Amino acid sequence: MDYLVLGCTHYPFLKSAIRKILGRGVKLLDGGRAIAKRSKFLLRGGGMMSVQKRSGKSIYFTTADPVKFGEVASLLLGAKITAEQVEI
Repeated sequence: MDYLVLGCTHYPFLKSAIRKILGRGVKLLDGGRAIAKRSKFLLRGGGMMSVQKRSGKSIYFTTADPVKFGEVASLLLGAKITAEQVEI
């Protein structure tokens, strides 16, 4: 294998573990930046993105259990995360 595509937005959190298993000979392709750019485009286009300057506060939404989301996100991001549940 020459390349491995990290095809899920969660895989970059596992990048170092994946790298240890695969070694330096396999290149990892991370689509996270492209997904973030596309998400920003869609949010702006749908009028769902604030045009105000950044206040430094992030708000998290999930379609899953917000308590479980907060627990996992807090571990991954190293900060206390709370989320609101939304239906889509």
